[in-house]
Amino acid sequence: MGSFNLVTTQIPARGTCPGGVKVEVSKVTGVQNIEYTIANQSTPDTPIQTFTAAYPNFSHTFTGVLAGNYVLKATEKTGNSSMTNYFNIYNQESDVYANVQNGTLPGVNEGAVNIQLANTTEACPRQLTITRTDGVAFTPVVKTNVTEEVTLIENLPKGNYQVKAEYGGITKTRNFQISEGTLGYFSYSASTPANRSCEGLRWICLESL
Repeated sequence: MGSFNLVTTQIPARGTCPGGVKVEVSKVTGVQNIEYTIANQSTPDTPIQTFTAAYPNFSHTFTGVLAGNYVLKATEKTGNSSMTNYFNIYNQESDVYANVQNGTLPGVNEGAVNIQLANTTEACPRQLTITRTDGVAFTPVVKTNVTEEVTLIENLPKGNYQVKAEYGGITKTRNFQISEGTLGYFSYSASTPANRSCEGLRWICLESL
C-alpha cells in the first residue's frame, strides 16, 4: 500500500471568473496513480470534477470551481488508501500595481516596469494594456491571456503611463512614470532606489529616481 501527503492551494474566484484549487502531494512512497475528486461539502459522495494523475507528475490544477465549500479526496489506486482535505473558494478582487524597475537615458527606450496582480492564474487570466497619459504618441502595449502574477514590460521611453488590468469583468488601473536620467548613478528600483557603481556598457550609469 502506498502513502503520501496531500496539499491543496485554493485559487479564489474573481468577478465572473470561477476559482480553482491546485493539488500536490509530498512524501510519496509506492504510488503509481492517484485519483482526485472534488465535491461539495454538502454532498461529499457526488463528485463535480475528477482527475487521475500518474507517476511521476502527481500535481494537478482544477479550474472552473465556483465560490463555495468543497471537499477534495485523493485515492491512490494501488491499495486504495486515501486522504481528504476540506477547502473554501471565496470571491476576491485584487488591485494592479506598477513597480518601475529602471528609468531610461536620453535618446533610448530602456524603461522597465513590473506589473503585478495577485492571484492571477490559468483559472482567471488577465489582459494588460499600457497607454500614455501625457498626450505623447505611443502604440499601446497589450498582453492577453496572462496567467502569471508578475509581468515585465520593457523598452519604454520617458513619460507618464497607465496600466489597465482586466479580468473576470473587473477593471483596475494604476499610473506610473518612467523618468529620464543623466550620467551619474544607476537606479535599481523606483520603489527602493539605490545608487550603484556602473558595470558594463549597456548602462553608463543612471541618476537615482
